[in-house]
Amino acid sequence: AGPRLLPRRTDEAEAFVAYGPTRQRTRDPLGVERDNARSAVGLKADGTVLLLMAEQPAESAGKGGLSLTTLTEALRALGAVEALNLDGGTSSSMWTAKTGAVYGKKDADGKPVPRAVLSFLVVRPTR
Repeated sequence: AGPRLLPRRTDEAEAFVAYGPTRQRTRDPLGVERDNARSAVGLKADGTVLLLMAEQPAESAGKGGLSLTTLTEALRALGAVEALNLDGGTSSSMWTAKTGAVYGKKDADGKPVPRAVLSFLVVRPTR
C-alpha cells in the first residue's frame, strides 16, 4: 500500500518516485501521473470510511482508470481528509456485500479479468 494521498501526497518522501537534478522523473513504478486501475481508502473528518475503486478496460491501457493526482482529487471531493493509495493495475480488486467483486481490469469484451486475491483489508463498522 501507499503512498499516502491526503492530507498531502508522500510519493516522493516514501520513494515511490524519484527525480534527477533537473527534476526529471527517474523512478516511477506506480506511474503516478498515468491513468490506471487503482484502489484507495479515505477517511472523512467525521470518521466515515471511503473506499474507491477505478477500473481500466483492457483495450484502453493508459487511457482508463485514474492517475494518483486524479485519485487524490476525487477523494478530496468526496470529503476525505486522510487517504492512502492501496493498489493499482491488474491487481486492483474490491469486494463489497452490495456489489460483489470488482476487478481492476476488463477484457476486450468488457468482462472483468478476475485474479486471485492473496492479501486484503477488511473494513467493518464499529457501531
